[in-house]
This record gives sequence, structure tokens and C-alpha cells, in this order.
Amino acid sequence: MRAGLRKALPVLVAFLIGAMFVGAAWATTTLVRGNLTVSGTVKAKKFVYAHAQTVLYNVPGSAFTADTFNGTAVGHNDYSGEVVVPAGNDAVAPVQLPQGAIVTKVTVVTDGLTDGQMSLHLESNTFAGSHDDMVDIESPTPSACGAAPCTLSTTTIAASTIDNKTRTYGLWLFNNDGLADLTLIRVAIYYKVTAAGPAAAGRLTGVVDAPGTDSNG
Repeated sequence: MRAGLRKALPVLVAFLIGAMFVGAAWATTTLVRGNLTVSGTVKAKKFVYAHAQTVLYNVPGSAFTADTFNGTAVGHNDYSGEVVVPAGNDAVAPVQLPQGAIVTKVTVVTDGLTDGQMSLHLESNTFAGSHDDMVDIESPTPSACGAAPCTLSTTTIAASTIDNKTRTYGLWLFNNDGLADLTLIRVAIYYKVTAAGPAAAGRLTGVVDAPGTDSNG
């Protein structure tokens, strides 16, 4: 028995030393080319893509609410899929993208448009109450599409990088037609980002919370 242990001891020591160095190698940087299959759970303190990925963020029509500051009333056709903006009125919807994301394209899908009927802005708002238009989509005159689905897109983006530390973001929709309602189905916002996970804003700094609350997320 003792002779067997003496023979096995060097092998055991070599195995433990090898395992230690393998762990050290993985603790730094390990490049895997091809497919990696893991049967357990992969945990990482920070996961980022090596190259920015294009991600789609959809804002459904039902996310738009009345701009009560201007006395606007909107409807949703008695279900949650779209928004109906009456003639001459406007509506707004929040947009929350990851910190540092770069907006590359915005597409609007509506249920038909009259000539020059729609104005849609992706707005970058300051905490002081002003805003800049990142995107301005105007339906053409004459209208390019008169039946559903009507799709308008732009890749012209001003100040395309998202900065949640100093800005908030949202969509503003206006119905220029004085007679016909405007029905919007969704707004698709395409952006590039290296961070994985759902769209989420960065933490705000300098915010004082009331007891029992956490406005910093």
C-alpha cells in the first residue's frame, strides 16, 4: 500500500501543479477560436463584445402618451399595439438606451400617411429643460405611402452617442394634418454597443434619495 502511494504521489503533485497553472492562464486572457460549449453556468464581472454589435430597440405605438402640456388626447384603438394621434395633436414616448450606445438608424412604421402628415423627432433632452433633435423624420409631400404598413427610415443622426449622465431621451410625434388622425404602429431604433444585456440607462450621480428609496437604480 505504501509503495503504491509513493508511486502515485509524483503523479498527483504534477496534476495539482498543472491544474494551478491552467487556472492562472484562464485568469488572464484565453482566446477560444470556434465554438465553446459549457454545460454549467458562466459568470463574469463584466462581459463585453470584442466588436460593437448592432441592436434593435422597439418603441411600440402604445408607449406613446398624450402631451398634456398642449392639451393633447390620444387613443390606442382599444388595444395595446398602436397609438392614434388626432388631427393637429402630438404625443411623446420615453427612450432608454445603454450608456455609450451609438444610434445608427431610426425607422417609423405607421398605418398610412397623408401628404406631409407626420413629424417625428428623437430628442436628446438636457436636465435644464431644453433639447436637441438627434433625428427628424418628416413624411414627404406628396406622401410616399398611403396604405399600411407605411415605413420611413433615416440614418442621419446628430450627436449619435448616448450620454445618460447628462441627458434623457424620448420621441416626439406630431400630426400635421388638420383633418385626419395619425396611427403609428412602432418606432425601431438601431444602435451599436459593446455591452451585453438589456437596454438600461447608466446610473445618475449626485442624486439624493429619500429614506427607503433608490433613484440610482
